[in-house]
Amino acid sequence: MSTWEEVLVQVAADALEATRRELAARAPIIANHLRPVVVAAFRATDEYGELADGKLSEEFGLRSGKLAADGVADAVAAATHFGVQPDGSVLFSAVAEDFSDALSAKTAWYFSVNRRGQSRPVDWLKWYLFPGQAVAPGFGLSLRGTPGARAGGRFMMKVGQKVKQYAPSDGSGWMRRVADVATPQFIKLLSEEAARLAGV
Repeated sequence: MSTWEEVLVQVAADALEATRRELAARAPIIANHLRPVVVAAFRATDEYGELADGKLSEEFGLRSGKLAADGVADAVAAATHFGVQPDGSVLFSAVAEDFSDALSAKTAWYFSVNRRGQSRPVDWLKWYLFPGQAVAPGFGLSLRGTPGARAGGRFMMKVGQKVKQYAPSDGSGWMRRVADVATPQFIKLLSEEAARLAGV
């Protein structure tokens, strides 16, 4: 026959297991609640503002910087996912380490047409997140002096020139800032959900 202590430990373990099962069952709904948190985190960063209506929009030749920035935010939010761990707990994740979620955005690149009518894709976001990479084959970035622009100049698309490696900033820092802003909100939302499931 079990001692009271053993019974209490078993009851606690059963309650935890039930909570974990319910959490796993609700994981898709919880992930949906986390996605607006990711979008809000993007909009809270300086980079979002500069892309939406600022220097970065001009530097990358974006027709609509806000559309481009929102597209990236929405792609990362849509990729927010969860996985059930071996112990039954649920891990929620956002902002991929390799930026594959951001780079999957339809607005992460655009076609640019030169004077000869040749059209090539411009992977502006890839170049921003990984400074020094070519924006597009056959295209280069040429720095021209423009007072007041970032780093004292403006980036212009040029055809047939060797790619010059001017990085306006470390774009990977943008994703880190998004994660930093979103993390406390994730914790808050998940803590509230866990407390609700546990009946606290």
